[in-house]
Amino acid sequence: MLEPPSVAETFVSEDERAEEIVQLIEVDQRLQEWVRARGSMTGELPAELRTRLLVQPTEPGDTPERRLARWVTIFGDDLDTIHDTRSRVIHGVRTPDGEIRGARWLGRQILGLLEGADA
Repeated sequence: MLEPPSVAETFVSEDERAEEIVQLIEVDQRLQEWVRARGSMTGELPAELRTRLLVQPTEPGDTPERRLARWVTIFGDDLDTIHDTRSRVIHGVRTPDGEIRGARWLGRQILGLLEGADA
């Protein structure tokens, strides 16, 4: 997993760890919403989702639906890793600080590629 240098740092307090876990959960929820949207896609995405994807520049002839399908295909293993990390934390499995930080960071990067830099 590609990661910035700060990912390896340990949390300085349980409060910092808890805040990072909350952020990981929020990022994973957004990622899973897109995965579910892709899984239930039978034609065009709902207007609200299409609008969120149309903000990003696309290639001529590209559609939000194709873009989402590519995104899920390319990042599928990473999305699973992020969700697995979140699941371990939620179920009380002690997870190393670097894995929590890394999963949250990676999730934000992947969301940014789909939704834009402000993701």
